[in-house]
Amino acid sequence: MIASEDPIVAERPMYFDYLGKWSGGHDVTGAVAPQTSFFFAEGYTGAGLFDEYLCLMNPGDTPTTAHITYMFPDGTTQPQDVPIGATTRTTVSVNAVVGPDREVAVMIASEDPIVAERPMYFDYLGKWSGGHDVTGFTP
Repeated sequence: MIASEDPIVAERPMYFDYLGKWSGGHDVTGAVAPQTSFFFAEGYTGAGLFDEYLCLMNPGDTPTTAHITYMFPDGTTQPQDVPIGATTRTTVSVNAVVGPDREVAVMIASEDPIVAERPMYFDYLGKWSGGHDVTGFTP
């Protein structure tokens, strides 16, 4: 966690060789502050082509729980509760939770303020491989 008395911009660049098959880099800006809700508008778990994750960080001194709701285009949802230890980051494989070839939006509500981001790694149409990362939208 970074704190400053003056306004700053923080980012986290990452360079990777994902599973030895996709290489590249991505960059994500830091969250302004931990929040209790986050939204991710879209995602995709294309089997062997897209790997989607949620990274959940609890900066607090006590454990908390993130209540994740996966939302699908047909209007159905799938819940998941994820415990997060104090001052700990937890990674969730969205592919493992919802299964392959799913279009999925995500809503996260936590009992205590956390930070949520969504990295994805991909091989799009067999032509472009890489990854990207985004922090969750907070209302």
